[in-house]
Amino acid sequence: MKLPHILKWILLDNTLKLCEFLEELLNVNGTLRSEGQALWALLGGIVGQKLSTPAILKAPKERKPSKKEGGTPGKSSSLPAILYSCGICKKNQDQHLLVLCDTCKLYYHLGCLEPPLTRMPKKTKNSYW
Repeated sequence: MKLPHILKWILLDNTLKLCEFLEELLNVNGTLRSEGQALWALLGGIVGQKLSTPAILKAPKERKPSKKEGGTPGKSSSLPAILYSCGICKKNQDQHLLVLCDTCKLYYHLGCLEPPLTRMPKKTKNSYW
């Protein structure tokens, strides 16, 4: 059965909306996890000891695709297990353009920094950048 063109466009449009919504949920989830980890560390500081992080605040483990999904045994997915969010724009897009600040321990997109960086900073012995 062949779908009319209008139905194809409607399906495509709905798929794009679902992808955008999923991306937004991932950003919110990453932000909430980061805030929860910061609050947990603050609570540990108040108590005066390092508290073990609850499972809900830990990043989810990477799931390997099954054979039916095209996965191969013994190889992990190419997707990162942890999605970091930019400390400025709060988005987790373009993971390859995020750099870790060794002072505040937050990740930033190269383009979000002021002034924007055009390439990854050079790593040194004492700091990442």
